[in-house]
Amino acid sequence: INAEYMGDFVNAFQDSSMEPNQILVEVTPPREAYLYFPTEEEIRIGKGETELRRIFEGHVTYDEFELEKIRAFRAELAKANIELDSYWQNSHLLRFLIANKFRFDKAMNSVRDHVAWRKTKLPVNISNPIENILREGIMYQFGRDHRFRPILVINPYKIDVSKVDTEIFMDAMTYFLEFILKNMFLPGQVENWVIIIDLNNMSFLSMPINLMKQIFGYLQNNYRSRLFRMYVMNTPFSIYVPWSIAKSFLEENTVKKINFIKSPKAPQMWEHINPDQVEEKFDGKAPNLTTFWPPKPVSPNYLTPKDDPATMFITEEKYIQLLRSGAIEKNRKSPYITIPEDAAKVQGSEIPEQKKVEEPKEEVKQGETKTETKQEAPKQEAPVKVEETKEQTEVKKVQQPKTEEKPEQVAEADENKQRIDKLEHKLEEKKEELSLPTKEPEVSKVEQNQPEQPDQPAQQQPQEGENPPVVIEGGENQALNVQEEGQPKESKE
Repeated sequence: INAEYMGDFVNAFQDSSMEPNQILVEVTPPREAYLYFPTEEEIRIGKGETELRRIFEGHVTYDEFELEKIRAFRAELAKANIELDSYWQNSHLLRFLIANKFRFDKAMNSVRDHVAWRKTKLPVNISNPIENILREGIMYQFGRDHRFRPILVINPYKIDVSKVDTEIFMDAMTYFLEFILKNMFLPGQVENWVIIIDLNNMSFLSMPINLMKQIFGYLQNNYRSRLFRMYVMNTPFSIYVPWSIAKSFLEENTVKKINFIKSPKAPQMWEHINPDQVEEKFDGKAPNLTTFWPPKPVSPNYLTPKDDPATMFITEEKYIQLLRSGAIEKNRKSPYITIPEDAAKVQGSEIPEQKKVEEPKEEVKQGETKTETKQEAPKQEAPVKVEETKEQTEVKKVQQPKTEEKPEQVAEADENKQRIDKLEHKLEEKKEELSLPTKEPEVSKVEQNQPEQPDQPAQQQPQEGENPPVVIEGGENQALNVQEEGQPKESKE
C-alpha cells in the first residue's frame, strides 16, 4: 500500500469512521488479483506499429521491435534537449509511442507536454475544495471487472459550471486518478481502468461541453494506455453532433474504446463485469452508492460465468516459487501471502555457494601461509640460492597449515645458514686470489631481480673496460664456479 498518501488521509478524513490504514487496506486489490497473470492476448493485441498493448510493467518483456523503437526514441529526445527524470522508464515511453502509433514527432510533443504537466501539477496536495469534490460524487470508484480493473464513475450532471473552479476540479481529478494508480493497480497484472460516464439525459445546453472536452483530452494526454473501456450512459440524441466533432481531436485507439448508450443499461458490460460490481442505476445488483469517498470494496464476486478459476489463477505455492526465483520481482508483492522465513533454504544450490564464500577457514589459512612466507624469506634467500632446499621448504609450507615451527625445520634452517656462510667465505677467498673488488652481497636485489630464474647471474652486465661479472652457480651438492676472462679453466674450483 502506498504510504505517500497516509498523511493526506489523516488530514482529509478525520471525520471518517475508518482509520487511515484501514482505508488503504480497503482499496488494495483482492487476494485473487495477485494470483492472476494476464495471457499474451490480454497483454497486447497485434505487433509492430499497429499493436494495442494493455500491460507494460512488472514481469512483462518487450520484443525487439519495441526495444529498438524505445532506443531510437530516447536518442531523438536527447537531440531535442528534452530531459527525462527517473520516472521515464521504458514502460512510460512505450505508452506514448503506441498511443501515437510510433510517430516520433507526435510522441515527442506528447512527452514534452507531459513533462511540463508533471512538473507543475504533481504531487497534488489535498485541500478542502478537492475533498468536497470527491465527497460530492462527481467522480468515484465503485467495483472492479473480472480482471480486477477498477471501475470509475464520473457524473458531469453534478457539476455546477457557475460555481466550480476548473483548475480545482482538474486537480481533484489528478489526485483521484493518482490515488487509483498507486493503490489499486498491480504492475504487470492490473494496469487499466473502466470508466462509466453518466450524462443523466442532460440537454445539450446544460451540458458542460468545454469541461467534458477538457476531461477527455486530460485523460488521453496524461494517462496513456490506461483506458480499457468507457461507457457513456443515458446519452441524449443531441450529444452525437458535438461528439462527432470532439472525436476528431481524440486518437483512434481511444475512440474505439468509447461506447455511447442511450439508456442506463449496457449489456456489453456483462461480458467483462459481474453485475455484483455495478450499481442498480446502471442495471447492476449492487445498491446505489451514497458515500463516495474514500473507496470501498463492493462484492467478493468478480468473475463472469465464462471465467474458469482453475485456469485463470495460479496457486499460492506457485506464486511463492515465482517470488523466490525472482521472476516477478518487479511486481507488487501480495500482502495476503506469507513467505516462510526459511525460504532461502529451499532455493537449493544458492546457499552452498554462499557458505563457500563466507567460510572463514580457507581465508585464514591462505593469509597465514602468505605471512609465514614473507617472514622467513629473508632467512633463506641469499646470493647463492639453494634451489632444492627452497622448493622443499615451500612445498611443506603450502601443504600444512600454520603451526608452531617444528625442530626439524629449525635445524634445517640452521644448516642452510651454515652452508651459506661457508660459501660466502670461499667466495671472499677466491676474490682475494683473483684481486677482485670485494662487494657485499645484496640479498633483496638478487631476490628481486631474479625471482623466477635462480640459475642466471645475479649481477648486471659489465660496462666497456670493466671486469666481467663473477658467474656464481651453486646448489646443495654443487661446487662454486668462478671464472674471469683470460684465466685458464684449471683455476675453477
